[in-house]
Amino acid sequence: MHLGFLCNPGNSHVTSMAAVGAELKKRGHRVTFFQMPDIEAAVLRAGLEFCTVGKSRYPLGTIKQIDEKLSTLKGLSALFYGVGRCLEQIQMFFEEAPAAIKNANIDALLIDECEAYGPVIAEYLRLPYIHVSMALPLPFDEGIPPYYTSWRYRIDAFGRFRNRMGYRMFSHLVKPIMKAVAGQRQRWELPPQEDRKSRRARLASISQLPQHLDFPRILIPRFHYTGPFGLRAARPQIEFPWNKLDGRPLIYAALGTVMARPPILRTIAKACEGLNAQLVLSLGGAPVTAEEIGPLAGNPILVAYAPQLELIQRAALVITHGGLNTVLENLAHGVPLVLLPFNNDQPGVASRVAWTGAGDFISGKWVSPGGLRKALNRVLSEPSYKQSAQRIQAEMAGVDGLYLAANIVEKVLGITTKDASFQLRPREVNDVPRHAMSVG
Repeated sequence: MHLGFLCNPGNSHVTSMAAVGAELKKRGHRVTFFQMPDIEAAVLRAGLEFCTVGKSRYPLGTIKQIDEKLSTLKGLSALFYGVGRCLEQIQMFFEEAPAAIKNANIDALLIDECEAYGPVIAEYLRLPYIHVSMALPLPFDEGIPPYYTSWRYRIDAFGRFRNRMGYRMFSHLVKPIMKAVAGQRQRWELPPQEDRKSRRARLASISQLPQHLDFPRILIPRFHYTGPFGLRAARPQIEFPWNKLDGRPLIYAALGTVMARPPILRTIAKACEGLNAQLVLSLGGAPVTAEEIGPLAGNPILVAYAPQLELIQRAALVITHGGLNTVLENLAHGVPLVLLPFNNDQPGVASRVAWTGAGDFISGKWVSPGGLRKALNRVLSEPSYKQSAQRIQAEMAGVDGLYLAANIVEKVLGITTKDASFQLRPREVNDVPRHAMSVG
């Protein structure tokens, strides 16, 4: 079967989706990504096929330029810029992707859940599709906080009212995107998204978020928790000065390409100064230089890129912005976290980590050296954080997220799976994990 992938161009999304594609290719399926030129190298590195869309409007280097611009903005300015870029990309996909997908003779689509154009294109081409969530699952559930907030989980009337207001605000903020999607559906004479026929085109929703790391939620039909996709992903070899590690407990800090800016890097270094630990700071390819950052307190190891999994395996603690891939990699190795969430689903990921007891968080927008140092000392000195991270590690160890996701894809597409005994789980209510904390 020839499977088409529509994926957000962000690095973590591409890495995870490519890992799913590679697993399906191993089972004999053909996999083709449809996206802007900037992600072609990563897709080809995973051994998959690539079809370029948007080449004239999004030449090589465009995504880096967008990330650089976004990193200079805050608050509403960042939000409006992000929505504007999203609208441009949606329009480009509506104009160019249908012909490319049709010409490739695709049998079904796997669509990154955050790409709102995907289901519209699938229905227009009369192709079945499967939603794949690399971030927190998006379906609204007033029993849990919106994914873009770090609100605590609470089940009382105030909590549900607060959540409803949060979802209402979110709907208002993304109204231009929903309007563009609705307009295209109308132009292509498709039924409204809430129409039953429209919903049937989605065969499944797959999330790499493990169930025990999510708040209790009422699951939508055909929703499946799996586990991390990126642990077996193809990664480039990265050089690292291992000889500079001095034997002290290791703190690894990685904030991603957009958030690794000089002020926050200096804050992290200052917070770690004087701790009985050695700090490694990764820029993750962020467009900054050592000269722009300036001298860092405590003389940490600063690298443009880092062999992340290898460093996590050695770390006593990891500081991160709360991207789900990095968090899952840490918990898969039983490493506690201190999170500095900024935007997107990072606050929601941070609140879930804190809820499980595997880490703590401070808003990346308001963090100070003193506040971060207190959080670091707390997570390093209190055994409960490490114990909670190891408990989640044990729970994740029995699940191969890629294997399970590929089984689900084959099952809903009517293909004989590698595991003949595999059965889909029915719709269910997520049980409250046994480590749930008291609400308040």
